[in-house]
Amino acid sequence: MNVYVDNERNIPNIGEEYEGLLTKKGTISSNLFKYAAACLIFFMILSGGSAYAYYTPVSTIVVNINPSLEMKLNRWDRVIDVKPLNEDGVKLLKEINIKNDVVDKALMEILERSEKDKFINEDYTKENKIVTLNIEGKKDVDLSGFKKEIDKEKLNLRIDKNGTVIFNKTNSDKIIMLKIKR
Repeated sequence: MNVYVDNERNIPNIGEEYEGLLTKKGTISSNLFKYAAACLIFFMILSGGSAYAYYTPVSTIVVNINPSLEMKLNRWDRVIDVKPLNEDGVKLLKEINIKNDVVDKALMEILERSEKDKFINEDYTKENKIVTLNIEGKKDVDLSGFKKEIDKEKLNLRIDKNGTVIFNKTNSDKIIMLKIKR
């Protein structure tokens, strides 16, 4: 380690004693490096925590129309993973991309594509078939936009949350709402 002494007078000759204040050379650059390293570590921890929070599933929705799909949602109701549960689901997922969509938008996209692919048609409504959503998880999921779309399409809808029916709408325009007791 080098020791630097503040030079306020002439340079001493070899063998002479010299008194002065000790100084550190390059203090600005070494402090700047330390602060930059601390900021970088903080940013990496913050980024890692944010990514972990975004990609951690808190709810699962199983959609049954005829194509059946399983969607994993994060705490912000965004679809982080989708997998088909039958062959029609495989076909449907090849035609749409709903990853990172808000759950309402994703469900409406599934509904639209199901109508285009004739999974939902006149026979579907005449036979009073039901679109079912099975929700598993502690977090409440906002499906208000999807419920309105189902209403426009005159389809039957049943929503189960953790095994309890929380919404059941049939074509007879009779709506039954059940509250979950906590």
